[in-house]
Amino acid sequence: MWDYKELKRNVIALLEDKGFDPILGNSKFSEVYLPMEGEGIPKIALPKADFAAQFDETYVYVEVYKDQGVSHNLAKYFYILHCLKSKPKRILVFHVLGPGFHESKHNYLFHRKLADFLAAKIKDAFRNKFEFYYEKSEPFLNTEDAVKWLSEKFSHFSR
Repeated sequence: MWDYKELKRNVIALLEDKGFDPILGNSKFSEVYLPMEGEGIPKIALPKADFAAQFDETYVYVEVYKDQGVSHNLAKYFYILHCLKSKPKRILVFHVLGPGFHESKHNYLFHRKLADFLAAKIKDAFRNKFEFYYEKSEPFLNTEDAVKWLSEKFSHFSR
């Protein structure tokens, strides 16, 4: 069963267990407003991640979606990464897709494909500033599988 509150508790525990720290300027891992500078931030481009953490010079962002919106919410990173106050050497973005993506065989396929396209463009745009890595999950029907997937991904990048 998909339970966002359970997922939130488990992702926070996972980040702590893997040795991640909260992003500079924050004291928590979830619902993190990201430190940005420069021009005014439009209300439509909230500089917030569902989860954010760091280790060494790497920032890790996790976005969770149970319906459509993968491409829209990855697009905000194009703007956010440009305006981050501090630039790490590497930025990792993981999308956890929830049960809403199972509603039909091709549910939101265009959003998932557009997210891949946007990730490639972001990687290319910032290639001389930092390494950018993006990965989205297959849709999960329960939180346990989502946490397991994230644990495997974090193991490749954590301390």
